[in-house]
Amino acid sequence: MSVLKNRTVGGYCQILAAILGIAGLVLLIINNNISTSYSLSTFGLLTAGAILGIVLSVVAVVTPTTSLGDLDVVSTLSIMVTVGVYGLIIGQMANERILMISGLFSWNSQNATAWSVFYLMIASIVCFAVAAVLLIVTAFMKTVKE
Repeated sequence: MSVLKNRTVGGYCQILAAILGIAGLVLLIINNNISTSYSLSTFGLLTAGAILGIVLSVVAVVTPTTSLGDLDVVSTLSIMVTVGVYGLIIGQMANERILMISGLFSWNSQNATAWSVFYLMIASIVCFAVAAVLLIVTAFMKTVKE
């Protein structure tokens, strides 16, 4: 619990970003397993990227409390890589679902399974996007009390 002891608002936002990454991963897994006809072809790569982003988010949370405080290079690099990985996940999910989405909004609007896949994809993308924005914002904030 010493990780949470001397946190500022930026530190708590980093913790929230890690939790949102976990939520995005869970929604990604549920999204892939709704129907075999709508499974993601790069699911393993997306899952590995999400796990990497979560681990690096946790590294960004833990390292300022153990070393140089907010002048930590490891925390900054982990935030940068996490934002990049989350951006790649968002782009790849949208790229794989674009034909399904175009069908939903034109000729296949009554497909309930596709709509549930679409809603879960949007929820997962929102979780990853909000986590990335929070990490960008916290990169410019103090995360631990000196």
